[in-house]
Amino acid sequence: MQKLDFSIHIKSIATYLRSDEIVKSFDASLQSNVNPYNGVPLTTILLESKSSYDTLIKENTYKEILDILYASNIYETKHFSTIINEIHSRKSTFEIFYKSIFSNLYNFHSALIKMTNAVDKIFFDKSAVKIADEFESGYIILEILSDDTNLTLDNYLKIFELLIEIINALNKANNPSEQNISSKLVLLDSGSGTNLGIQTTIETAKSLFYIFKEVWDWIVNKKYYQNRLQNQSILDNLEVIKRIDEYKKSGALTEDESKALIHTIKTRAFDLVELNVLPKQITQEKFNSTHRDLLLNYKEMKRLNPPSSSK
Repeated sequence: MQKLDFSIHIKSIATYLRSDEIVKSFDASLQSNVNPYNGVPLTTILLESKSSYDTLIKENTYKEILDILYASNIYETKHFSTIINEIHSRKSTFEIFYKSIFSNLYNFHSALIKMTNAVDKIFFDKSAVKIADEFESGYIILEILSDDTNLTLDNYLKIFELLIEIINALNKANNPSEQNISSKLVLLDSGSGTNLGIQTTIETAKSLFYIFKEVWDWIVNKKYYQNRLQNQSILDNLEVIKRIDEYKKSGALTEDESKALIHTIKTRAFDLVELNVLPKQITQEKFNSTHRDLLLNYKEMKRLNPPSSSK
């Protein structure tokens, strides 16, 4: 499992299992010895946590982590039933919460919280803390989806070359007067696929994401069947394309410059998708078919309908 994926999954597990609320409930109850303890509020949280666990354990990526953490010692029916029964035993707070079953529960969720606080510091430098969640700070995560063959050095070089071209084009499209905009790779994490973390301007990160999303929505909805694969007007309504046209009208960009930028942005976006490159936000979405199958279907249709044959 990739480090970035592990980080994201740990955070998701802690959120779904309501770890923060469970630990806070324990801490508040242990401040005084209430007798008898009112277990109703905590029971509601724990039942929702159990329901989430039953869902997560069915997914291999989450199951792997939950098994390593011995979550079954908490959430298997026999253990969980003991917890619920004890909560409603009408005993005092100390009598209930100092039992080993509750120590296990508290320590499990406390450990999850500590892990969520630690993973970013362990795996990423400070500049990359938010890259897994958003691009509001100029970060975007791209994933190269794995296929039946290993990525070669030539594949990587081609992807980097295309990314440089489209990012430079977007930088100029968003701000033609700025000459010294730099972008950098902040994460290269390899495993079942490869995650590329890129730091650039906020405008460029957003533009790049929405370009990919527009192309991907077009593929998911299989509009290439009707459009014979070559209808790149799907990108014409994006803000960055409109911005280029505005700069052309104002004289900030010449007509040749604007045409070159639009051509680069459109062609490089499709080229990157054909190399199985997509934003992490998209690869985490659920579809009836896998991302890989959708891409293979699209590429097969394109192979059967080359540009010269579509009018």
